[in-house]
Amino acid sequence: MTPRLLIRRSIAWYWRTHVAVAAGVAIAVAVLAGAFVVGDSVRASLGELMLQRLGNTAFVASSTNFFREQLATGAPLIVLEGMAIHDESGRRAARVSVYGMDERFWRFHARDAAAPQHRELLMSEGLARELAPEVGDSIQIRIGKPSAIPAETLHGRKDESVRTTRFTFKAVLPARAMGDFALQPKPGPALAAFVPLRRLQRDLEQQGRINAFLAAGSPADHIRRHFELEDLGLKLRGNIVESSAMILPDKLAAKTAAIEPENTPIFTYLANTIRSGEREIPYSLVTAIGNYPGIRLNEWAYRELHPKQGDPITFEYYVWNPSGRLLTKSATLPFTGIVPMSGLGGDRDLAPDYPGISDTNSLSDWDPPFPMDLKRIRKIDEDYWDRYRTAPKAFVPLETGQQLWGSRFGHLTSIRVNRDIREKLKAAIDPLELGFSVQDVRRQALAAARGSTDFGEYFAYFSFFLVVSALLLAGLFFRFGIEQRAREIGLLRAVGLSPALIRRLMFTEGLLVACAGAVIGSVGALLYGALVLARLRSWWQTDLTMHVTPSPLAIGIAGGLVMAAAFLALALRKLEQLAPRELMAGSAAGAARWTLTIASAFAVAGISALFAPPPAGFFAGAGLLLVAALLALRGRISRPHAQVRTTVQLGFRSAGYRPGRSVLCVALI
Repeated sequence: MTPRLLIRRSIAWYWRTHVAVAAGVAIAVAVLAGAFVVGDSVRASLGELMLQRLGNTAFVASSTNFFREQLATGAPLIVLEGMAIHDESGRRAARVSVYGMDERFWRFHARDAAAPQHRELLMSEGLARELAPEVGDSIQIRIGKPSAIPAETLHGRKDESVRTTRFTFKAVLPARAMGDFALQPKPGPALAAFVPLRRLQRDLEQQGRINAFLAAGSPADHIRRHFELEDLGLKLRGNIVESSAMILPDKLAAKTAAIEPENTPIFTYLANTIRSGEREIPYSLVTAIGNYPGIRLNEWAYRELHPKQGDPITFEYYVWNPSGRLLTKSATLPFTGIVPMSGLGGDRDLAPDYPGISDTNSLSDWDPPFPMDLKRIRKIDEDYWDRYRTAPKAFVPLETGQQLWGSRFGHLTSIRVNRDIREKLKAAIDPLELGFSVQDVRRQALAAARGSTDFGEYFAYFSFFLVVSALLLAGLFFRFGIEQRAREIGLLRAVGLSPALIRRLMFTEGLLVACAGAVIGSVGALLYGALVLARLRSWWQTDLTMHVTPSPLAIGIAGGLVMAAAFLALALRKLEQLAPRELMAGSAAGAARWTLTIASAFAVAGISALFAPPPAGFFAGAGLLLVAALLALRGRISRPHAQVRTTVQLGFRSAGYRPGRSVLCVALI
């Protein structure tokens, strides 16, 4: 009788036990390998989906400002997010990507499709499922109205942040014709509406301007060579450098100062009231300029307020706080001088062109984005506006104005220079630092498909307890089989085989059974992966296909076999103690005490692991706490009982007869 023959005959004779062991290993391998197959399939499917949605797009150039359409090297677009509403049924869809485009979009992607004209609208299949329109139905598109002026600043309009336009539904654009086009990688159906570029430009009052374009190669160098200051929202009004946002970015201010050292930085702000004693002036511009002390008034304001040298001058002004509330603040400075109307006191160029203010004929016609009390306006105030318009009535130090009115958007409204610096300013500016961005969307899409954590790892984490349970079941059956073979083991011992050799023979026998289970499990992994992907397709409404490669199957099979081998080794570790015998109370007490101590250590480690970054910290902490609970149970049932007086004590004493088996059953469940 050779060892090989003994193993083969033992497998055949105890086939019922081995079938159970092989089934446990097969389940573990199927779940583990299937998890990695699902991860690879999700990653590959999402990558294909993202690339399909991008078409020929490799890079997207976009800007926080609308810029000239002529700057585009590929397909020009207006890209906004909004809501689509079906007029006939009232059905609506939120977070819809709205694309203003023309025939250049399909020419860029080499697709044969007709661009929408006039008020026509095309929509993706996903959006069509949401709205269910008929051809010719009216579709409302609500989009955020673009504005160069930040809404968080005083002159940013919050009451006109949404623009509603109506279009006529023409057709559903299938995915093969770029209907699922999307610049942001995300699973799920694409909700996209395609409208004529020219019509959207007119509706948004952005004729000839766009906010993005598609490119097959990086357009960064092209943008740097051909941009104009207007593309960045910058303009030169005479010798004044200012921004359409009403405030200059700090980076631009620094570059302007470096180009033209002889410059005058300016910060102009609106004061609701300028007061000296009992006298006050409503709605006046205050300019921060220079570094003189206190506050100065122009001649007109001085005649109205009549302050003495050193008298306190208080001005009140509005600010928007981060929560979106309009607050009134005030500042008080000593009066230090008079500014003549023939100089800065009458210079209307110190203020930008404020929408709703600078273009009005009277103070009463002002239409600012903040509340005004028209009753405070006097005839003399109207006369000042007729003659001097936006000439500031008060002047404060530049540093003071920046401390009072500066924000994250900038600390100047304009800069006065002594010569034409347009070309030098263009040469010094990098447009990619001042509003423009160029994104490698193809690379980003592939990175997003891979995810910050591998999908295979996610599913392996989620399946881990099922894998361990299956292996516990296999180990339990294997242990039972060993105990049933006590007479055989005794005979082998009697003929001279050592315990180590017997363990090796039985471990080899169990490992061969585990290998058979792993082969079966590899087939089950494909079925498991197909089932999970089918559910994910239903939940995500995304086309996911099975991608099977040798790597995830090999990892799953190897991992399952390694864990199975560990469980088999644990089942064989006390082969020499198979004879049934009672563990005396004295020998169990120390074991119980040490077990409880180890359980406490695992509990502390588990709680600490919960503070680690997820998802590894979460699963590690949960696993350690589970082990701590099982060890605590083992310590509890191993405690000695001097006398059995209750059925509960009897149950614990019976469970403590085979504490390992009892804890194994609890762990399995």
